[in-house]
Amino acid sequence: MNINRLAAIVSSVAVITAVVAGFYVSGSPGVQRQLRIDERRVEDLGRISDAVSEYWGKYKQQPANLLVLVDGHRLKSLPRDPQTGADYRFESIDVLSYRLCARFSMASKQSDTQEFWAHDAGLQCYEFQLEPQK
Repeated sequence: MNINRLAAIVSSVAVITAVVAGFYVSGSPGVQRQLRIDERRVEDLGRISDAVSEYWGKYKQQPANLLVLVDGHRLKSLPRDPQTGADYRFESIDVLSYRLCARFSMASKQSDTQEFWAHDAGLQCYEFQLEPQK
């Protein structure tokens, strides 16, 4: 075996090892895609929550449904699940609290998200409290 062939084999093994290690550390492209979709779901819920709070501040009541928030100011369009196109769930609990729900593909990693937005795979609901009016 000559030196050039040995160098080519060693280089090939190094490249394959690097690719495998990269997938091990960061996950496959499919896993990365699911994580990005879940991040988008969290961002969407945050935008909806901000719009509900703004609506509460103006009208002193919760919106009857999420479509009310689409007025070009609070929301230009209603965020929908980026993978399925389904609506996110909005539930009024009582006068000062409500719940937003989404179905996540994967469990979040604590280092990837704020503690409040941590979630398991599957349906996850978050409860929000509105500020009482003075």
